[in-house]
Amino acid sequence: MLNVSNDVVVAIPWSALAGNLDCLRLGSHQSAKQPEECSGTKMGLREMPRRFRIGDHVSWNSEAGRVSGRIVAIHATNFDYKGHVHYASEDDPQYEIKSNKTDHVAAHKGIALDYA
Repeated sequence: MLNVSNDVVVAIPWSALAGNLDCLRLGSHQSAKQPEECSGTKMGLREMPRRFRIGDHVSWNSEAGRVSGRIVAIHATNFDYKGHVHYASEDDPQYEIKSNKTDHVAAHKGIALDYA
């Protein structure tokens, strides 16, 4: 079952729905359940990671504010970068992005990136 809203695709596993049907009713705010009981994480939901390609122009938040750059590499397995292990998989890859302003290269998951 897919729920699409505000350009975010959320995969809802059927197993998460068992016992949570009150949360799925239209107007679930009228349900006897408390809102926190119907939250996505309580129901086993998570956002699907965004998919990008090498060469895509993306932006992300940093300590210095919004930064933009181009994707130069995609990692689908765990990798060591700047002394830290970055966890990646086929389902949730990490992207190396070269900043437009400083030529600095950063590694981020797709959920942290937006098209610039």
